[in-house]
Order: sequence, then structure tokens, then C-alpha cells
Amino acid sequence: MTGGRVAKILRSSGWRLLLRPDVVYNRWLNNRELARRATRLRSMPSKIEIEVTNRCNLACLHCIRNRPDFHPQLGDMSLEDFEAILHQFPRILTLTLTGFGEMLMHPRFVDIVRAARRLLPHANILGYTNGLLIGQRFAAEEIVRSGIGQIHFSMDAATAETYKKVRRSDEFQRLIENIRSVLMERRRLRMRRPFVGVNFTIMNDNFCEAPEYVRLAAALGVDYIARPALIMTAWGYHDGAARITRRELIEVLRETRRVAEKLGAPMPIEGYMRDPEGYFAHYEENRRDAFRGCIFLWNHIQIDPFGNLKLCCAHPAASIHRWGNLLETPFRELWNSAPLQAARQALHDGRLPAAPCAQTCVNPDPILAD
Repeated sequence: MTGGRVAKILRSSGWRLLLRPDVVYNRWLNNRELARRATRLRSMPSKIEIEVTNRCNLACLHCIRNRPDFHPQLGDMSLEDFEAILHQFPRILTLTLTGFGEMLMHPRFVDIVRAARRLLPHANILGYTNGLLIGQRFAAEEIVRSGIGQIHFSMDAATAETYKKVRRSDEFQRLIENIRSVLMERRRLRMRRPFVGVNFTIMNDNFCEAPEYVRLAAALGVDYIARPALIMTAWGYHDGAARITRRELIEVLRETRRVAEKLGAPMPIEGYMRDPEGYFAHYEENRRDAFRGCIFLWNHIQIDPFGNLKLCCAHPAASIHRWGNLLETPFRELWNSAPLQAARQALHDGRLPAAPCAQTCVNPDPILAD
């Protein structure tokens, strides 16, 4: 290994994994068991998502929170429960602190991150945020110093007018300034983390701004620009009847790609961004077969603020489906329980593992008008 590679590993904190061969082995074993679709697992998941709060300060058009029939129990996970759950996952590689809520609504968010960093010094800790509470509940410096490895800001617009339509907030400029402030604090403190990214979900009222989203994000100097996302679940899409035609969307995706390539923007050009025509030619077929490639019952789990083990990241509430509760039953018992083994076998056989999957993965999402 060259000196340059050694220096890169040391700067990225990747060297910590050299001290944890058990973590590396668990990931290797997990990948093997996923590849052969084993039903009883020796490995533990390498990625977990803990929804530290399901409260939010916005009411975005595309969020399930705006469904009139969706009334989940709201609350924040206590620091004690958070640590009790993390102690059950000493070998994870990735911890996400976001679910259907705004993570910065948690009054002890910085303490949550610090606890996670203390218990999992080798892990990548990340979260998604609307960014509007930076400077109000938490200073940018607090966020940067907390130990979080990645923070991704949800933009969904390139102008204040469109932001107000889709996110129902007139604080677009606050979002832009808060992204800048995190980047500035990171530079001022001479820190390499957190890695800063932005996201954009395509809807009726914003799809034409996808190219400008890339231009704006590139001008801000973020580390990562997520490709414009197509909503892949019918749970939360509430943007009215779809008005985007296939041809319109393909043209916008082409232009977005051209902008990204021209600017050298840090946006992955893959999947429907690389070949939108090919993707949408088999759109319905691709969506209906999506569940066959599901990985969530093997290496990626979701836990709500009350300790419930949820179905997957697209599944809205434990009240509709859950596998158990980690504050009541040790995860190791739940992980190879009869219901979870049966669900893995169902996926292996090409069947739905649970009834709610018909509303998350099987139905084509309602983004296109044709």
C-alpha cells in the first residue's frame, strides 16, 4: 500500500475498521447470506436506521404525514433508549438518524450523535434534514463538531416560489444560508466532516427545476448532489393527479445530466440518469419487480422512536406492520424469528413478504401522467 493511500485512510477515519475485524467479517458474511437469500442468518445487519423523532416542522406535499388517514403516535426517542438499542448493534457500518421526522426536532440531537460516535467510533453516522432549524435549535458549529459523518439537506426546489409550493415554507433562503453556514464552519474548524449533500424529489410543481437544482448545489460547493429522485411508493405521494408526461420527464433528466457533466458536479450518473429512455421503456415492469431485489430483511433495518422494528424504509408506521420491539425483545431473537424467516423465504420464492409491500414496492409510483 502506497503512502498516499495510507494517508487517505487515516484522514477518512477508515483506519478504525482495521481495529475491528469482527465488523469487517460481519459485513462479508452478511453479503454472502444476502447473495444466497438465506432465511436463518448468522450475520447481523450492517445498516440500521433509527428514527430518533417522528415529529416535523414542515408539511411537505409528498410526505405521508399529510395523509388524512395517517395518525401515528408522535414522540422522541430518549437518549437512554437510543443507547440501549445501539448496544445491540456493535458491528454496524452505517447508522442513519432519520425516518419520517425531522431529526433536528429532537431536543438532544447533538447528544444523540455524540453517544452514537462514542459507541460506534468506526461507523458512518448520517442524517437527512430540511435544514431550517440550524441557527435556531442548534448552531452550525454544534452540528459540525457533533461527530456526524454526513448531513444531507432536502431542497426539492431551486427557487423560493417552488420551494413554497412543494414544502409549504417561505424559508428557502434560510435553507440556502444554513447549507452555506455548515460548509463555512467546517472550513473554519479545519474539519473534513460532515460530508454535505443535497436531495431533490421530483413532483408536479418542481420537476422542471431539476437542472437548476444541480447548478445551485454546485455553486454552493456541496460534496454530493443526489440525482433527482422519482417517488417509488404510493404511501405518501400527495401532489394531486400526476401531470408530468414521460417525454417531459425524459427531457428534464437529459438536461439535468448535461448540466451536471458540464459543471463536473458531484452527482452520480447512473440508472435512469444515464439512460432515461431505456428505464422508462420498461418502467411498469421494473417497478413491479422491484421487491424481488429487496435487501431490507437481510442487511438494512428501521427502528421507530418507540423501539419498534419496522418493515422497511418505505413503510410508514409500526401500527400497520412491525416485526417486534427492541426495547422488549433482544434484536437477536427477533432477527431469526419465525415471521422474519418466513418473510425472507417469501422474497426468495418471488412472493411478497408482507401485505403492506403491495403499497410500497409493487405498485408503479404515480408520478407520470401517461
